[in-house]
Amino acid sequence: MTRIYAIRTGQYSDTSWGPVFSTPEKALAYQRKLGTDRYSELCEIEVHVLDDEKDVGLVYPNWLIVFDQNGDVISHTQERTAALFEPLLAHPYVQIPPANSAWYFLQHCRVKAALVVRDIGAPDLEHAVKIASDKRAEWLTNHVL
Repeated sequence: MTRIYAIRTGQYSDTSWGPVFSTPEKALAYQRKLGTDRYSELCEIEVHVLDDEKDVGLVYPNWLIVFDQNGDVISHTQERTAALFEPLLAHPYVQIPPANSAWYFLQHCRVKAALVVRDIGAPDLEHAVKIASDKRAEWLTNHVL
């Protein structure tokens, strides 16, 4: 299995790809180098398998976990179909839902959502909740709900 790491910048009709790197470390270094470039907030690293699409390695779904004020999971969702998983590129992040949130994944919640952890690459819900709980705890050490 050979993986390549392509830089994608821009959005919609302004999307462009390149350069392509042989390691995630090189792709991350390039991404950091962009710094103040106008696309820096839109720069993503895409993982692709070269030549053999049947030998891809780890492929995980991308999870979203919603917590209430007490830290209980009140909702979960798979945001996208399964994607190639690369540990160095995994960056789950925390969001606080806006007061009058119309986010689609909160529509069925009976309890007010306090925190959302997104972009969790995990093989199953149990692992996703563990990663989200750790990310929530890390976030709470520097923030107040």
